[in-house]
Amino acid sequence: MYSHGKTTIGHISHFNDLFKQGIDLYQMAESRFPGSDPFCVGCSIEGLCAGQCHVTREVANNETGVNPLFLDFCDFYRQVTNALIIEELKSAVP
Repeated sequence: MYSHGKTTIGHISHFNDLFKQGIDLYQMAESRFPGSDPFCVGCSIEGLCAGQCHVTREVANNETGVNPLFLDFCDFYRQVTNALIIEELKSAVP
């Protein structure tokens, strides 16, 4: 079984096993916990973003290194998140 990318996360005939500790899907989710990815440590939205979409990560980590587009997405997500927080705070003030 594949996610919407090319990473194998288990097999449909063993669906209930997908969520067990040590299985591919579990390990993939666990690798996205804050503090688990050295690339993301210290990012202001690390816990919210969880390292971007998995497919974005697959595309970004190719044989030539990290795709610059991945870094652009990081900047974009931080800017959008900051703008949304500011808008929410402004709307909360009477």
